Formats: sequence, C-alpha cells, structure tokens
Amino acid sequence: MAEVKWFKDLVDEDLSGVTFVRDYVQLHFNPPPTLNVYTPITVTEGGREIRSGSPEFANALIAQIDKFVSQVSIEPGVAIRIEFRDGSAISFSIRQEDIGKYDAFTLFDRKGAVFEE
Repeated sequence: MAEVKWFKDLVDEDLSGVTFVRDYVQLHFNPPPTLNVYTPITVTEGGREIRSGSPEFANALIAQIDKFVSQVSIEPGVAIRIEFRDGSAISFSIRQEDIGKYDAFTLFDRKGAVFEE
C-alpha cells in the first residue's frame, strides 16, 4: 500500500513539466522526482473537477505547471492527491478496477529509489 512518506520529495517542489505518453502521464517536479501515472487523473481547480479523457483535461493539467506542492495525501484503495499552495490539486486513482496492465503509478525520488503500486 502506498505511503505518504514516499511522496515527501514532492512537497515544496513545483510541477515543472507534464509529458503525455500513449497510455500514461508523466509529472516532473524539477526532476527528480518524477511521477508516472497509469490510472485516471482528475485536476481540481476553482471548484471544478476535470478528468482525463475530457476535452479540457490537457489544458487543465498543463495549467498546474509552476505551482508548488503543499501536501500529498492518500485515501487508501481510492486515490492519491497532490495539493498545491493555491488550493488546486491533481489526484489519481489507486482503485483496483482502474489499474490495468501496469501499477497505478511509478515514483522516482531524488535518491534514485523507485516506488510502485
């Protein structure tokens, strides 16, 4: 099960880049750390939730670039949420039904450690 301490390197870093790959999204936080997400993503901003697959999703995710992470929280078996200082957030599913042939995510931290679930 994912642990909040795995994500400690993200706190106080800014999202510096987003890469869209065929079947996953890569989030760069002044790499390293780098986070590959293989499950559905939701961007929450200004009271709106924009989910991967919607026409506005790419722009909403890109709009998070340059924002600093305030905290990362985990709702076990449901989602991991990366919250930014301005109140916006990126969350992604860790529900078993959303996990396909990969894990839900792969996190590469500053020290070269790799965490997957």
